[in-house]
Amino acid sequence: MLLSQKLKLAKIAVGSVLLKKVSPAISRRYLAEKLSKMPGLPAKAAQLFGAEGGQPEFLDIATVREILFLENLEFAKSLVWVSPNPKAASLGQVHHVRTVEGFEYAVKIQYPGVKESLPEQLKFLLDSFAKAKPELEQYFSRMEYENYLGALFAKELDYRSEARYKNRSVAAYNRTSIVKIPRQ
Repeated sequence: MLLSQKLKLAKIAVGSVLLKKVSPAISRRYLAEKLSKMPGLPAKAAQLFGAEGGQPEFLDIATVREILFLENLEFAKSLVWVSPNPKAASLGQVHHVRTVEGFEYAVKIQYPGVKESLPEQLKFLLDSFAKAKPELEQYFSRMEYENYLGALFAKELDYRSEARYKNRSVAAYNRTSIVKIPRQ
């Protein structure tokens, strides 16, 4: 986790604590909105706590294309269009793409470094929450939360597993008229 990210999170935590003196509800909204705009675990934490904040800072289109070429050169070469307007996926972002053959896909790009910085980001977030609400420490085991959330986030970072579940869902629901799951 970069020093600039730690400073940004610290500033958010201080702001939230100061606003809490005015109104706990305003403090929660401020915290949720600010965290939701930071890529990686801060945005995921905001999502888990029901935040309705803004969008994280997205990767620029040149970086997205570079990642696509590094991950799968053949597929990347077949792309004629990559949407410049991604959708948030907390630990990544999703782009609509089109191939030379005319097929359209949703491509999920993981934010670079998120997987490697996961333990540090999680520890920092739990530290921040513990400082904001120290009275809650008596009600839960921090180590259990760290292990549980770490495993949950690690599972969410496994995009290949996510794709397998999607394929199973397509197979299970391909004959219904109520549930529609895109094949491509």
